Amino acid sequence: MEDDIKKLLYQNVQDTKEVLAMVKKIKHYVAFQQIFGIIKLVLVLVPIILAIIYGMPLVRQAIGTYQQVIGSVNTLQGTANQATGLMGIFNNLQGNGGMTEEQIKKFLH
Repeated sequence: MEDDIKKLLYQNVQDTKEVLAMVKKIKHYVAFQQIFGIIKLVLVLVPIILAIIYGMPLVRQAIGTYQQVIGSVNTLQGTANQATGLMGIFNNLQGNGGMTEEQIKKFLH
């Protein structure tokens, strides 16, 4: 009976050593996973933050250029509308080549 208890105790100590070795490996694995998780987070966030810091002036410049282009287009549209109005006035001239007072005012303004 005493031999059986010794065998069981010895087996228990061996199993405990194996469990301890596995727990140490698991602790190392978890620690590395946490470290790599932080590194991954930094690798994602740092470029985003740098893009925001250094990219905003470029975005502002692009928006300014876009607004200038839109302003130019609006100016061209206004000029085209004026030209269309002038063409309408010239097309509406009376048959004798004279213009009415209203057409002259419209032409001058």
